[in-house]
Amino acid sequence: MNIAIKAIAIGLSTFHLYVAIFGTLTRMQQSGIHLLAAILLGYFALFVKNEGDVPLWKKIYRFIFALSGAASGVYIVWTDIMRDGRITEVSTIDIIFGVTMVIVLLDVTRIKMGWAMPIIAAVALIYSFIGPYLPGIFAHRGFSLNQMVQQLFLYTEGIFGTPLMIAATYVIVFLIFGSFLEVSGGGKFFIDLATALFGRFRGGPAKVAVVSSAMFGSINGTATANVVSTGTITIPLMKKVGYAPRVAGAVEAVASSGGQITPPVMGAAVFIMAQMIGVQYSEVMIAAIFPALLYYVSVFVSIDIESAKFNVKRTPKEEMPDLKKVLKEGWFHFIPLTVLIYCLSIAGYSPMRSALIAVISVIVVSAFSKKTRLSFKQILHALEDGAKTSVIVAYATAVAGIIIGVFNITGLGLNLSRLIIDISGGSLLMILIITMLTSIVLGMGLPTVAAYLILAITVAPALTQLGLDPMAAHMFVFYFGILSAFTPPVAIAAYAAGGIADCDPMEVAITACKIGIAAFLIPYLFVYSNEILLMGTPLSIVIQLVIAFVAVFALVIFVHGYFVKKVDIAQRIILIPSLILMIVPNLLYQSIGLILFAIVAGGNYISYRKSFNLSTDINQSKIL
Repeated sequence: MNIAIKAIAIGLSTFHLYVAIFGTLTRMQQSGIHLLAAILLGYFALFVKNEGDVPLWKKIYRFIFALSGAASGVYIVWTDIMRDGRITEVSTIDIIFGVTMVIVLLDVTRIKMGWAMPIIAAVALIYSFIGPYLPGIFAHRGFSLNQMVQQLFLYTEGIFGTPLMIAATYVIVFLIFGSFLEVSGGGKFFIDLATALFGRFRGGPAKVAVVSSAMFGSINGTATANVVSTGTITIPLMKKVGYAPRVAGAVEAVASSGGQITPPVMGAAVFIMAQMIGVQYSEVMIAAIFPALLYYVSVFVSIDIESAKFNVKRTPKEEMPDLKKVLKEGWFHFIPLTVLIYCLSIAGYSPMRSALIAVISVIVVSAFSKKTRLSFKQILHALEDGAKTSVIVAYATAVAGIIIGVFNITGLGLNLSRLIIDISGGSLLMILIITMLTSIVLGMGLPTVAAYLILAITVAPALTQLGLDPMAAHMFVFYFGILSAFTPPVAIAAYAAGGIADCDPMEVAITACKIGIAAFLIPYLFVYSNEILLMGTPLSIVIQLVIAFVAVFALVIFVHGYFVKKVDIAQRIILIPSLILMIVPNLLYQSIGLILFAIVAGGNYISYRKSFNLSTDINQSKIL
């Protein structure tokens, strides 16, 4: 079974690299091959996983489901070749394979991702049949089994729709690129570089976690995988210099979650976002630059304040890697990222072609050093790992295709948007709050791709109907879907970090919300001021960016109650109207908010200087 898994995984990655060079197949053929391989990999992995004594009936059912799902995939590929784009009547064999694919897909998704997404899809399927019996806006004429098989299985508006197609073209090649970069030593290089740059500062290991997770997480694209990859190194370092286990785990959970909003790659969901908005991927990447910078600046400030409050010691100099040595031995790891950014932003290549060129560049530049030169075995390992990483994305996008197909055929998506607008009373602030809560709840326990897809089809349309720019609307739900990774009660990234830090995951999640508190403000900032997404005149963009950074800084100070010294109650009270005024899209109000913040910051600093001078005078008198 191990040999079968390796062969399927390596074959899948090789297939995608091949079509990246010579051109993709039709949507049904490309997606069908990708999904059937993902189903086989998902079920076969269960046979080599140590689960104790697995009952024979369970082994048999898994094997039957694996072959049945693969057969359905082969059938849709063959059918697409035979009908050559022609629409045909739904046959009995179509129904058999279509129903089989849905059942197998929901089952393997349940095994690999939990119950949340399969339940939503199952409810959507039931809804498609019982529409005539429902009241109000939820009623519809109802659809037969033939119609649903046609919509979800035979047409490109269901399982084999846009989300799975993107996963089977753009996303898989980027995941292969990330795997090659990791195998070549790129992941270790980024961690060593961050340690060399920031390890000697106050709270150094925590800042190393932030920087390394931002760099590595952008390529990795999954919060939990990022925690496991970088957290095994950074969390023990943070505990060693004095951070409480819950704080160490929280820092890593927040930093790893933010990797998915950090250019140039931003994980897998962003490619789907670009397609749904109807823009080039490079436009999304450019728009995400300053929100990501705001995110990590806020986390940096939170860490610095926590380090000052608890007098966390610095990393011993002898334990830090030498910056010159790190750069000398691994500077060439920047070349693939530079190549990727050039291909996407300047050359204007498609994401698929850009990722392919980046993969080739990793192989070429890794040959610069004997330590990083990739052997044939390592290349095979990178191909295998890239395909395995893509499996969850394939399930998420395919099941999301079921939900999207039901929403489209029944008109539920439009009705939900109307309902959200009615509940909010047409108030933008109210609908943003409802959307935020919905995004966090729907995003809990789901991978980013699954969370974003559900949010994009349920709540994002309501925002665009109120006149929001589609980029701002989709970025808003994207952000809060990501933040659910460390928001209680599910907080999957916090659970992973808690396991490494050896402490209660719920304590990690609560602390993570405190450290990453500004992340909950940033989406509101770019919705009310699109300039943060680099939309507007150069002057207005600069002004709004300055105000946004100050607002984020003010929120962090308010929550932690500390600037250069402890912030008293009166100063914290003044920060509340200061924050509110800086969010309002009116330059006069924003100026008043800035003045109030300056009063608080200036007063706190003056108080600190007075106490510092007094302390110095007392010490000098003691010496005399």
